[in-house]
Amino acid sequence: MADIVPILEHLARARGGLLSAADAVSRSVWQTPPRSGAWSAAEVIAHLTMVETRITNGAAK
Repeated sequence: MADIVPILEHLARARGGLLSAADAVSRSVWQTPPRSGAWSAAEVIAHLTMVETRITNGAAK
């Protein structure tokens, strides 16, 4: 199990960086609809949250 510690630490740092970046986004940007064919900031974060949940749940099995 010790072999995955650096990976888990890296993932925690990456998640922290993403959360910091998300906190820096203004309310108006979060509410801005995306252009056609693009994702809004909120949609990107929602997608990443869903993917992280699926990966975490899969790893727990």
